[in-house]
This record gives sequence, structure tokens and C-alpha cells, in this order.
Amino acid sequence: VVNLLSGNLFPLGDGGTKLSFISLLWIISMWIVKLTYFLTGVLGSLYFAKLTTEDVFKKSGAMGVLSAEVIIPTVYLNLRRKELENLIDQYNLLLIDSDDLRRCVHDTLEPYRRVLKFYMIACFAATSAWSAAPMLQIFDTNQFTYADLTVPAYMPGEPFGKTVFAAGAFFQIFGSCSIHFGKISVDLYVIHFIAVLAAQYKYVGEEICRALCDEQGPKDDLTVINDLHQCVRYHSAVIQIGRKLTKVLAFYIGATYLSCILKFCFLAFGVITF
Repeated sequence: VVNLLSGNLFPLGDGGTKLSFISLLWIISMWIVKLTYFLTGVLGSLYFAKLTTEDVFKKSGAMGVLSAEVIIPTVYLNLRRKELENLIDQYNLLLIDSDDLRRCVHDTLEPYRRVLKFYMIACFAATSAWSAAPMLQIFDTNQFTYADLTVPAYMPGEPFGKTVFAAGAFFQIFGSCSIHFGKISVDLYVIHFIAVLAAQYKYVGEEICRALCDEQGPKDDLTVINDLHQCVRYHSAVIQIGRKLTKVLAFYIGATYLSCILKFCFLAFGVITF
């Protein structure tokens, strides 16, 4: 659901994704909003608002990095779409009909779900409040400029009145939330791959312990050896998937690490010069 609502549409199964007309229209609309928000912010901050370098870093730096953090990984993961589909096929081959494996996957994913729900709510609340802050100026003045918006953005007709300014502020609220939602969708997608792989390792460890223990009575050597052989084969398959996943996600992890550093720097600069 998050994958579709964010407009990212990453591969989720071994078959092709069939989209209805409404779903396709929603995806196109979401990307129009994201790109419009990004481009108007770039034009407004760098050209039309006539800001100093310090003001550009303070007002638009973090959001610019976040927008790039959504657009670049999304394009990259879609370019690696075939490899992701092959990984999903291999994941599905490993997901044997086992209650223990289902329990391992559930127990591994559950902490991520709780944290990500809190992260999503906190992001939307903070983003909405941050983008809506300029609305308070409506009560004090009748004319507004590009720089009065949270992220200075281009809108035709500067100076503009309350109606145009309110429409621009509402668009920035929706645009910034869509950017954050897109980032959350990418993170959820990648975390799910990693968490399910971690659950596979956990399951292998439990199977090895189960093969060696004798809680249900003593086992003969042949039974133990056969059980361990199955564990070794399963573990080898998990390692192969892990190596392929590392190759696919290497660029994403590096780009995320770099963007987190840049966001922290821009936010710290904004706080220091507040």
C-alpha cells in the first residue's frame, strides 16, 4: 500500500504489476507534485527570491537534500528492477512452509514496524507544522513574496495576495509530505529486504540448534548429519542472496549515508544561524 501511495511502484513479486487506470493516474500525479515541489523550490531559492548564500542553506538546504534523496535512489532502484525481481524470486524459493520460519520473519519485522509507524507520524507532524508556519503571516500583511514561504518557491505574480500565498503554502505542505512519504517508502522497501534476510539467518541458527539438541529423545548420527546438511545448504543459499543484495544496495546505502551527513550539516547550520 505504501509503495503504491508514494508513487514509487517498486517490484513486490515475481510477476509483473498490473495497474488500474486510477492507480496509474495517482502515480503520475504524485510524481508531478514531487518534481514541481523540487523544481519550484530550486528556482525560487537560487534565482527568483534573491537570497544570500546563507539564507539558501538555511531555508532550502535540508529539503533540497531530502528531495534528491528521494529522486536519486528511486531512479537507481528502478534501474536495478530486474535484479530486484530476481532477488524476490530467490527469497520466495527460500520461504518454505514452516511455522518456525514465519515466526522468525514476524519477530524480526515487528520491531521495525513499530519504529517506522512512529517515524512516519513524527515526520508528517513535523513537516506539516514546518510548512504551514508561514500561514500565520496572513493575519499581519496582505502582500507576500517568494521568500515568505517556508521553502522559497517560484509562483507567478510576485508580490501576490493572501489567496495565492495560502494556495502556495498548502501546496508546500502537500509537496513536503509527499517527499517525506516517498523517502519512507524507499526506506521501508529496503528495510524489508534486509529484515527478511536477517530472519533467514536467525532461522538457520535455530535449525542448527534443533538438529544438535536431543530434547525429544536421542538422535542417531545419520539423522543429525542429514539435518545439518540441510542447514548448510539453506545457509549457503542465504549467503548467496546476501551477496547479491549487497551489490544491489551498495549505491543506495552510500547515497543515504552521504545525504544524512548533508542534512545534518544543513540543519545544524540553520540552528546555529537562527
